[in-house]
Amino acid sequence: MLEPCDVIREAIVSALPSIPVESLGRMMEKLIQQGVETEEDLQYVREQDIEDFIKPIQCRKLLASWKRKSPLPAGKNWPDAFKVNWEKMTSSLNMCLQNGKRPTPADRRQMIRVLVDDIRKIEVNPSRAQCLIIATDIVRQYPQSFMDTLDDGRTTVGAGYESLLCQIKTRIEHLNRNNTLARRRASKATNGTKPQRRPTDTYGCTQWQPELPPEETEASLEDDRQKLMELFSREGSSGMERAEVLKLMEKTYYLQRQMINANPAPALEHVKQQWPYLFFPRSMCTHFEVLTDVSIVRKIEAFLEEHGKNIMEFFKKNPTNDDVKNVLFRTDCSVTASNILQVLMAHFKEPLDALIIQTD
Repeated sequence: MLEPCDVIREAIVSALPSIPVESLGRMMEKLIQQGVETEEDLQYVREQDIEDFIKPIQCRKLLASWKRKSPLPAGKNWPDAFKVNWEKMTSSLNMCLQNGKRPTPADRRQMIRVLVDDIRKIEVNPSRAQCLIIATDIVRQYPQSFMDTLDDGRTTVGAGYESLLCQIKTRIEHLNRNNTLARRRASKATNGTKPQRRPTDTYGCTQWQPELPPEETEASLEDDRQKLMELFSREGSSGMERAEVLKLMEKTYYLQRQMINANPAPALEHVKQQWPYLFFPRSMCTHFEVLTDVSIVRKIEAFLEEHGKNIMEFFKKNPTNDDVKNVLFRTDCSVTASNILQVLMAHFKEPLDALIIQTD
C-alpha cells in the first residue's frame, strides 16, 4: 500500500505534470496536515485548501480530476453486496480456510489490512453496523476459521464475531485517526429532543470530546466544578452518595473530557486534584457509559450470567494449579462474581488482595 505522500504526489502530478517542485512539496505537506491519507480522501479537498500553491485554473483542473476519479456514493445497503476478495489474501490463509483451520495471527492481521482497504474504497469510515454485516458474513462462511470459541473449539463466545468485528473497526479508526473529514458526528437535534449519539473515529468512543452543552458556557461549567471541589473538601467520599454530586458530574462531562484529552496529557495526580469525585467507582462507570454508550456494570453482569457457569465448569474439570484447586474447594464451585474473579486470579497467579478486600 502506498504511503500518503506517494498517493498525493501521484494524484497531483498526473493532473498537473508541469507543477513546480516547490509548490508540489508545500501542497503535499498541507494536504497531509489536513488528514488526506488515501486517494479517496482527495474528493473532499476544496479550492481554498490549495489556492495558496497554484493558480485558480490549475486548482479547478486538479479538483475536477480528483472528482472524476472518486468512487460513486455508496448505497445504504452496500455491505450486503460486499464480497471479500480472497485472492488478495496470503496463500497460507487460504489454505487454512480450505482445511477448516484457524489462520495464524500474522495472516489474520494481513487479511484485516487488505479487507479494510477494500471497504474504504467504498466508504472511508463505515459504521459499526455496516462492519457487523461484513464480519458476520465472513464468520458464517468460514466458522471453523473465524468463529470466537473457547479452547474446546465447540463453545461459542458471545455471538461469535466480536473479535473479527473489533479488528475491522479498529483498523478503520486507526486509518482515519487524523482525517477529520471522515468522522461521524452527532447530528444536532431540530425538534428539541436529545440528539442520538453516533460513532466517531476514536476507537469505539461515542462522546470522545462532546460539544459544549446547550445554554452552558465554559465559565458556568467551571463554576460547577468549583462546587464539586467545595463539596469534596467539606464531605469527602461521603458526598459521592449525594444526588447533587451525581448531577454535577454528569453536567460537567464536557470539561472532564477537555482535561483528559489535553495535549500534552495532564498528570494523573493533577486530574485527581481537579476532579476528585471522578476517581470513585460510581463516577468512573458513569463516565465510561457516557464515553462509549456501554453500561460496563450491566455488561459484566450479563457476561457472568452467560459465561460464569462455563468458566467454573472448565476449571473444575481442568484445575490449572493448586491455588485454583483451593479456591474451588473453598467456594464449593458456586457461580458468583466473587468466586469467578477468585478462580481467574488464582489461574493467572495474581495476589487476591490486589483486587478483593476480605472482611468478616
